[in-house]
Amino acid sequence: SNSGTCENITGGVGVCTPPAASVATGDECLSTADCSNSGTCENITGGVGVCTPPDGAEGGACRASEPFCDGSLVCESDTCQTATPPAEGAEGGACRASEPFCDGSLVCESDTCQTATPPAEGAEGGACRASEPFCDGSLVCESDTCQTAAPPAEGAEGGACRASEPFCDGSLVCESDTCQTATPPAEGAEGGACRASEPFCDGSLVCESDTCQTATPPAEGAEGGACRASEPFCDGSLVCESDTCQTATPPAEGAEGGACRASEPFCDGSLVCESDTCQTATPPAEGAEGGACRASEPFCDGSLVCESDTCQTATPPAEGAEGGACRASEPFCDGSLVCESDTCQTATPPAEGAEGGACRASEPFCDGSLVCESDTCQTATPPAEGAEGGACRASEPFCDGSLVCESDTCQTATPPAEGAEGGACRASEPFCDGSLVCESDTCQTATPPAEGAEGGACRASEPFCDGSLVCESDTCQTATPPAEGAEGGACRASEPFCDGSLVCESDTCQTATPPAEGAEGGACRASEPFCDGSLVCESDTCQTATPPAEGAEGGACRASEPFCDGSLVCESDTCQTATPPAEGAEGGACRASEPFCDGSLVCESDTCQTATPPADGAEGGACRATEPFCDGSLVCESDTCQAATPPADGAEGGACRASAPLCDGTLVCEGGTCQTATPPADGTEGGACRASAPLCDGTLVCEGGTCTSQQSGGDGTGVL
Repeated sequence: SNSGTCENITGGVGVCTPPAASVATGDECLSTADCSNSGTCENITGGVGVCTPPDGAEGGACRASEPFCDGSLVCESDTCQTATPPAEGAEGGACRASEPFCDGSLVCESDTCQTATPPAEGAEGGACRASEPFCDGSLVCESDTCQTAAPPAEGAEGGACRASEPFCDGSLVCESDTCQTATPPAEGAEGGACRASEPFCDGSLVCESDTCQTATPPAEGAEGGACRASEPFCDGSLVCESDTCQTATPPAEGAEGGACRASEPFCDGSLVCESDTCQTATPPAEGAEGGACRASEPFCDGSLVCESDTCQTATPPAEGAEGGACRASEPFCDGSLVCESDTCQTATPPAEGAEGGACRASEPFCDGSLVCESDTCQTATPPAEGAEGGACRASEPFCDGSLVCESDTCQTATPPAEGAEGGACRASEPFCDGSLVCESDTCQTATPPAEGAEGGACRASEPFCDGSLVCESDTCQTATPPAEGAEGGACRASEPFCDGSLVCESDTCQTATPPAEGAEGGACRASEPFCDGSLVCESDTCQTATPPAEGAEGGACRASEPFCDGSLVCESDTCQTATPPAEGAEGGACRASEPFCDGSLVCESDTCQTATPPADGAEGGACRATEPFCDGSLVCESDTCQAATPPADGAEGGACRASAPLCDGTLVCEGGTCQTATPPADGTEGGACRASAPLCDGTLVCEGGTCTSQQSGGDGTGVL
């Protein structure tokens, strides 16, 4: 049945086998057996289905685990398909013929665009290690990536201080000729954190936003502020007491404005009871005792004094009180009073820009040499001894780093002129001025030679001078060479080589010493070695062997090629058997494992060779002097063209992370990239309060010098 065939017939009996599957993929089928190429009959409706390829085959569903598809097929949209070759320059595609060779950060390797192999942990561009050393060598860990530390700019944190003000950027301070973050003020001090218990801050400082600050005096007419000179003296329902606007407290029984007591004294002091209320009696005349002080002198009659805007009999103030004598020891005066002319007085607030006064809104922020710190003009802390601007130390090093001591003050040295002491040597003679000498490309005072050295003083006892130097005129000098042919002099070029009986030895005329046994010219020894070194024994005398022919082994190298016979090599002007270079050395075989070669040598064709330096602008080559500094997408770092290392996720310029924190530190995520947040404008939420009204926009209030949204439950007032 089913179009089967009878096969394997034996003795007249066979076996029915199903017909060969012949229905192609996509055609109608009745069962899976109908489908060719191991296909399956699916979506059968009314007895008829469609042949679909098996999982993993082209057009079939992707398998649940690897290999998802057969052969070179790729899984796309959960279906196995023939992979579309990537475009030229795309990942996996062929490199382009000219720059950019590949898209984005892909690199061209073996003529194919590939993702660059990430550098090893701790290597330049690699992730920082979890523990020290975080990075190799002098690399530094920034944004969790090992990088070459870029020297900070002059005036930036860690950079050199500038030669003139401002010495450092922003709030940085110059210490030891380096811009540093100022040491945070102590707890309770101005700018420092408030203490956990009273006194929260030192002296008259107030605690605002958990920071000790100089209290900003409230505005005239506001609560705590001075009363105005005319009505309304205070804002709203505030009352003027002791020339200060305060919240009115219901007066006590017997007090002014309070109910009269039931028995005497009905009212306090000089108050009188009228309509069951204690009131001030009809005020005395202006200037009289108890009367208001006049607007101009004489403020009061006779010896009366004006206190709290009232003429009173003067009571000598207590020691330390306002107007009283200063105490003999601290605190000299009460509260915020200051001692001037041995009298405690209210300190006159200094003018804006003056010492102790507020800093101005624009430069010059302070008068003269004062500096602006915590929005107050202060005398700059004198620099430490040895620091820039500080006094020179009494002994070396007189100043920090490269500072020089001039007029007993450490200063940045003015670079000396070319050829002058400390300046660069000139390109041609005279390299330096006067008797200066050029050392390490710098003109310096020549160090006087040591005693016994050439040019130095002769020693008091032998040896008077070093080596072969001789003492002449109490100075060690090179001895005047004796004349040619004289004892100690060079041998002449032709006979007689030396004067008289002198003999020529080592190209020097010397008194002939009978040679020792075994030495050249001496008798041969009775047993081996008969003669010293390479001497040979001939006629019972040790003699120099006949030198080998030029170019032969042991002979002198010829003046032109071939310098030596056969495979001999010329070393030290002598033909020798070549010693193969050591493994890893230049010309030697590369080692089997790293380091393959010594130093900066590179392994090419299994031989260690000097690497050919890359061209300017190419990867690894020096940056060009003008733009474009480097080829293609290469970047110039440390004066070398390198492939730019993409910043890590969360770092500045890197992609935002998928979960919080999206970016490192104070960076913000904008457009999928971590960036430095743009500081809000003055007067806007989060921005600095303006110097004049309106301090903040809209309903924002000024707290701690910053505009913020009013907290729920607040009274709507802002504190500067």
